[in-house]
Amino acid sequence: MRSSQTLVPTILTVVAGCILAGCGSSKSRSMSGDMQELKYVRWQATLEREVSVAFDNPSSDSGGQKLMENLTLVYLIQPIGSKHSDSSLCYRLSFEDVAVKRTDFLHELSLTDAAIELSGKSFEVLVDSAGRILEANELLKLISALARGCESCPQGNDCGQLKIKEHNFLLDLWSIQELLFRANAALQKLANQEAWNCERQLPSVLHGEAPSVNTEWLGETNGEGMLAVTGHETLNQGPAKNSLPVLHHPHVKPKGLLGYLRNCTYDSVKGHITVETGESAGLPSRISREGVMNATAYYTLSRPPQQADIEIWEKLIIEAKEQ
Repeated sequence: MRSSQTLVPTILTVVAGCILAGCGSSKSRSMSGDMQELKYVRWQATLEREVSVAFDNPSSDSGGQKLMENLTLVYLIQPIGSKHSDSSLCYRLSFEDVAVKRTDFLHELSLTDAAIELSGKSFEVLVDSAGRILEANELLKLISALARGCESCPQGNDCGQLKIKEHNFLLDLWSIQELLFRANAALQKLANQEAWNCERQLPSVLHGEAPSVNTEWLGETNGEGMLAVTGHETLNQGPAKNSLPVLHHPHVKPKGLLGYLRNCTYDSVKGHITVETGESAGLPSRISREGVMNATAYYTLSRPPQQADIEIWEKLIIEAKEQ
């Protein structure tokens, strides 16, 4: 089982804003020019997730106690200009390849998930100066349809064609983009010597409301004159202002052990978000997040329902690939 004590806060150089939008300094403007010349940046995102469930009095019908998930996404980001106002920018996301793997509590390996159907598709997203996704109608429509099983099934209705019972991979694809844009916003705020934090929801494999986190960004100038930033994530007791898309169908619950956990409560979230500098043209080469969520729930197959302690460890790495 992973432990939050293994997390080590890391301070790395953040230059994501120079890819995703213009920055204030002359150095940043030259990076923005490099981006315009490249037209797009190819990224590979790799997400690892480990879910551990422990019972006070384990029973024979409680199944295994560990779930492993992996998501790999190769995609392009292309800036296509401003829209509606000078404070928002539009980008085209093109998903070249989506690969998933899930090993459930019974040690059964799954290589199929509706998220892989996003491979080969592209979408426009509108992002504001705080890194929030304001519009992504095409992407939202497709992932909602994939979660329900068909495009014609109205929200809340059961068409009998549901392809998956776990929607977190679809939400992960959304959250990865939002994290990238949030890092951009943090850079710009801190470059102007503004204190700044942000709120957002994190995808979760657990049934019910996803956890909301607050990220406090702290910046300083490193020895090379570049802005170095550390993002510290903690649990936010209130709902996030910029929520994840709502995909859960009222008749759908997670499979296996997770499907029998109820009244989930998130007790803590600890995480760190960083971005590293590339070797050429100042472009970023790697964005990362590592975090641990701790939660409690009740296992309904036991009589009386017994408490389950849950730890969710996640590591996300987003790396810029050569053109």
